[in-house]
Amino acid sequence: LLYKEILLTWKAGLQSIFCWKKSPEEGRIVPAKPGFAKVKASNGGGIRDDLVDAAMRLLLIIPVQGLFIPLSIPYSSILTFMLPQSYSMKHPELLNGTLMSTMMNVTTLIVGILLNKTFYPYLERKNISICTTRRVAIGAFFLT
Repeated sequence: LLYKEILLTWKAGLQSIFCWKKSPEEGRIVPAKPGFAKVKASNGGGIRDDLVDAAMRLLLIIPVQGLFIPLSIPYSSILTFMLPQSYSMKHPELLNGTLMSTMMNVTTLIVGILLNKTFYPYLERKNISICTTRRVAIGAFFLT
């Protein structure tokens, strides 16, 4: 049953993105406007409303993940020179490029946790609401 719901969720997402739907009269696929409303059972579609809402939430993740592309480009550039540079430096054996890269990831996690536990609740207490794009920008600022 769970696999069927997962497949129906993806089907709802695909039907809403692409311009097609199943015709209720003839049972064949016909052109339609893009959108999630047409595939909901409450609007005459063939998929339960909760699965269509789940597909909509799932597809909204894609633009949010796109926000991290500007952060991953400099991060990979840092690794490109950090690892070779660390092997040419005179330092204790423990402080190599791999450890520096790992510490960069650990620092990212710590800063993210601190921002979510202290900074953003502080702003919410001051009635300052921040959208996701600005949160990503603030996080990138604190990490640089």
